[in-house]
Amino acid sequence: MVLSTKQPVLKGEFKRKFCNPPKDKQRYFQYVVLSNACHYIGQLLNKVYYEDSDPRKAAILAVLQTLSRNYARDVGRQLAAGLSADDASPRNCTKDFLALLLRDPTNSLSETEERWVALILSMTLCSFELREIFGEDAIREAVSIEDAFKNANLCKFLSFFSYDAWGRAKLRESGALTIILQRLDETRELDERDVIVSSLRHFIHDTIGMGFLLKHSIFPTIALKHLREYLKNRSYTCTPELKAEDDLSDALACVTSAVTVSLEENPSSSSERLRKEYTTEPRSPSCNWSPSMSSYSNSLSPSPSSTSDDLYSLNWAGGFDNDDASSRPSVGDRFTLSHLSFNEEPTSKKLNKEEQAIAGEMFILSWLSHEEVNHKYLINQEIVSALVGYISRAPTLDLKAARSLKRLARSRACIHQLLEIRFQTIVVHYLLRQPCTLVRNAKTCDRCDKRMEYGREVLREFSTHIDSEFGWSYLSQSLKSSNKQKRLSSYLAGLILLRSGHHRKRFMQFFHPLDELWEYLSAVLKDKNAFEEDRLAMEPPLSCQLLVALSILVTSFPSLSEENDILEVLPKFLVSEDKCFVESQDDSVPTLKFRSKQGALLATVPKDRVCSASEYFRGMFGSEFLESIENRQEFVFDPTSEGCDESDFTNFLHFLSGCRQKRCFSVTSAKRCVSLLYLADRYLCSELSKFLLHPKIGSVKTLLNGDNLQEFLPVCLSISRIDQQLGKMCMRTMLQFSSDAQLTKTLETLVGDSRGTELFVRFLKDFLNRYERAWSS
Repeated sequence: MVLSTKQPVLKGEFKRKFCNPPKDKQRYFQYVVLSNACHYIGQLLNKVYYEDSDPRKAAILAVLQTLSRNYARDVGRQLAAGLSADDASPRNCTKDFLALLLRDPTNSLSETEERWVALILSMTLCSFELREIFGEDAIREAVSIEDAFKNANLCKFLSFFSYDAWGRAKLRESGALTIILQRLDETRELDERDVIVSSLRHFIHDTIGMGFLLKHSIFPTIALKHLREYLKNRSYTCTPELKAEDDLSDALACVTSAVTVSLEENPSSSSERLRKEYTTEPRSPSCNWSPSMSSYSNSLSPSPSSTSDDLYSLNWAGGFDNDDASSRPSVGDRFTLSHLSFNEEPTSKKLNKEEQAIAGEMFILSWLSHEEVNHKYLINQEIVSALVGYISRAPTLDLKAARSLKRLARSRACIHQLLEIRFQTIVVHYLLRQPCTLVRNAKTCDRCDKRMEYGREVLREFSTHIDSEFGWSYLSQSLKSSNKQKRLSSYLAGLILLRSGHHRKRFMQFFHPLDELWEYLSAVLKDKNAFEEDRLAMEPPLSCQLLVALSILVTSFPSLSEENDILEVLPKFLVSEDKCFVESQDDSVPTLKFRSKQGALLATVPKDRVCSASEYFRGMFGSEFLESIENRQEFVFDPTSEGCDESDFTNFLHFLSGCRQKRCFSVTSAKRCVSLLYLADRYLCSELSKFLLHPKIGSVKTLLNGDNLQEFLPVCLSISRIDQQLGKMCMRTMLQFSSDAQLTKTLETLVGDSRGTELFVRFLKDFLNRYERAWSS
């Protein structure tokens, strides 16, 4: 079937038959397209478009809409040829199409006009021939319109020119690219945002255009704004699950899994394993074709800063983050979302529009990292923090973003910038300190482990530069700075990044970093104003950064843990009779009665057993004290002086009586555990102290965590008899099992307390002493 301009036959009956073919309509439509019918429709359209009363105009619209659903590229190509044919009407309707797009958005379009606009946009997107018909004049006219960025249809239309080399150049030179970016910043429609971002991705073929996006436009600001909004609503944080009691013997392995830059690991072993697994050939490319689309290199990074690690490591080369995925990424994945990992959710689930737009914006930023000349623009606090936050908190893991972060980390020319923005601190706090690693006895989490692995890779790359003579020269300059904040940050960088023995020795012997860190921590905790300034100065506060950096000393040498020195032997006091000595009393046995202030009986306990378990009562009744002389048998419990409630004190009396069964004595909460520690110290019950503080099975080991550390720390600082063991537990929990918010909350309990601060710093020094010697040796 051929539609001739000499004999136009698009009547109502034909329209009905065409739009509703009786049988195989897809093949029917295919025959129409193969017959080049749209070429003649284009010629006819030049004649009838200006005649609103001509029924053929509506028929042409219906036919083109129907065909463009499946053959938009072919329809656009044929239509463009028809519109620009030599024998066509001297009046070309493409100008009227453009006028329709340029119309003021405040003037609403009719239903028919909206259908024409939708048709024009869909075919302009798919057909480079139609874009060439509109040409550069269309871009110039669009730029001349005042507040053009407020016209959504016009901005979509302009963005489609980015699919062609000449279009990208003209968009950049004419200022249309700025209009498109303004619209991207203005719009709240996710569909529109996705269309614009998908078009901007084609600027990866235009080096000058990519430079413009980074250096002379608001694109980075827009991308970061969208990312913050996305993470605010869609941020994912895993919920740690505790191990079962049978698995608690393996708790130390969980502790040491959070090692950031372990000084005892051998990175070459994992590298060899990954080389063996990386064997399959790349898949064939699949992407939309354009005559101006440049060839694409198979190299993962054209940047000279790339190393063979990118090619050998599955973690950084593939579009997957599981061990089963062995194929390399497709050459065409620059236009797909195959670089996103879907391990945390069903693979059949598609990304929504917002996720696609965010992934596209991050794709552009990550592509910019391929060129070292762009690194000085990308390495700033805002961009790096956003990139790390995206990798850490996004529901799916974007491996391209992770690789771009690694490229920034290995940027030798920008070491000073990385140190200035505290790059190592950002990576440690937001990639390595995942939720599952900050909970004692938590089950291993694949999601957190993968992000930690990327964090270790990034930190290892940066450490390689700093832990060299070239990097040491930059670091030593910062260590000699007169600016105290800069000098302190350099001390922390040295603790995190220096790995070779000779650099660590020079660092510790020449600069004595720990002395100044202790001084700063003491000064901040003793002065409320100084603590508040520290908390508001940066995020996380420098005091938290200090403690996290010190934790590197602990996690770097897991074999030095004091827990390895303890033999797992059950204390004798855990074995006893299955009997309650408080409830069953023999009248012939001397007893002591404890009552509340209201006179209610709390418990009647055997006097001999209580004196045997408590040096306090043994001294009271074994010497000539008033209670012994008067043979006192009743005591009144005062919750204020005892510092606990009646249930906790009754629980304590059961323990003194020898009750060891759970129905009599149990420690199920941090509050009760703290109360029992105080009571054990007050009444000199060393047996209870040993039970609570046992390194393997003690209640403190089970209950102590970052949330309740602020409750245990005052006990540690006020009880001199048991402070050594409790102090070690509190220090380890603070350094390894506390988030930044928990650290700040714990430190707040010490603010303004000079004596408590001095004791705290002393405990911290003593706890880190063995690790400090090993690190600096």
